[in-house]
Amino acid sequence: MYNDESFEFTSRGMMRESDIYSGKYKMMNDTIDFKYENKIPVAGSKAVIRDGFLYYLNGKYPETLNIKLNQLKTKNDEQ
Repeated sequence: MYNDESFEFTSRGMMRESDIYSGKYKMMNDTIDFKYENKIPVAGSKAVIRDGFLYYLNGKYPETLNIKLNQLKTKNDEQ
């Protein structure tokens, strides 16, 4: 995720195959809506940031990603 509200997400399967998803995002408080340029990954298009993790909310299965580098500011960080 970049400051210009663009993102690139690489999904790697168990067979080392990978798909790259990109697009724009909107962040409101701790919730992120992803607008994909092409197809939507099965993880979903809406996520929430909590305790150093990104939790997808509307996918076909629950997906959680560990945030390793975060220089983005949320509304909660600014208070």
